[in-house]
Amino acid sequence: MKKRIAALLLIAAVCTGMSACAAGRTGSETRDPVVGGWTLTAGKTAAALPEEVQAAFSAAAGEKLVPIALIGEQIVAGTNEMLLCAEDGAYRMIVLYRNLQGGAEITRTSDFVLTDYTHNGDREPGEPLAGGWYVPEAQTVLPLPESAQTAFEKACGSFVGSSIEPMVLLGTQVVAGTNYAILCRVTPVYPDALSSVQVVTVYADLKGNAEFTGFSLIDPAEFNK
Repeated sequence: MKKRIAALLLIAAVCTGMSACAAGRTGSETRDPVVGGWTLTAGKTAAALPEEVQAAFSAAAGEKLVPIALIGEQIVAGTNEMLLCAEDGAYRMIVLYRNLQGGAEITRTSDFVLTDYTHNGDREPGEPLAGGWYVPEAQTVLPLPESAQTAFEKACGSFVGSSIEPMVLLGTQVVAGTNYAILCRVTPVYPDALSSVQVVTVYADLKGNAEFTGFSLIDPAEFNK
C-alpha cells in the first residue's frame, strides 16, 4: 500500500511538469537523489558495475548471485552498496559493505518479489497483473531487448512530465499483448528535481501500441533494516 500511494503521488507530480521522456539521460542533468542516506545511481552506471564494486562483489558473494543493477550507495565507515541480484530465477536485494581496509562482505539479503512492484492502478488495458511473470534466464542490461525497447519508446511518445531512463528488463508477462517490467530511474522535469528508482510497467497491445501502466518506487531503506 505504501508503494502504491508513493507511486501515485509521484505520477501526480510528474503530470504537472513539462513533456519529456528520455532513454539516454545522464546523471549530470539532475542532482543525484539522496534517500535515507542512500545516493541513487544513474541508469548506465547502475547497469555496468564500477570495477571496485564488481571486485568486492566477486570476493564476497557466492557464485549463484548475479548482479543486475547498482541501486545506490551509502557512505558509512566505508561504503554500503545496494545491488539487485538474480539467483535461481528469482531476485534478491543485497547490501554489500566495503570497509576502509579493502575488505567486503554482504550484510543484508532480502527477497525482491517482482509482483510486489507490478500493478496498473485503476486501469486495466490488458489483463490484471497478478503473476505469470517470466524472468529472463540471462539477465541483460542495456540495451533492452528489441521488443521491450520498442514498447518503451512508444510509451515515451505519449508520456509527459518526466525523464525515464531504463536500466534493465526484469520480466515479461503475456496478456492480451505483453507487459514489460523495467527497472528505471525516473526524474520529473523541473529545476532541481530529484530522481527515484522505480519498476516501470509498460503494456504493449496486439496492434503495436504501448503505454506506461505502473510506477512503483523502490525505497532503499526498506532493504536495509
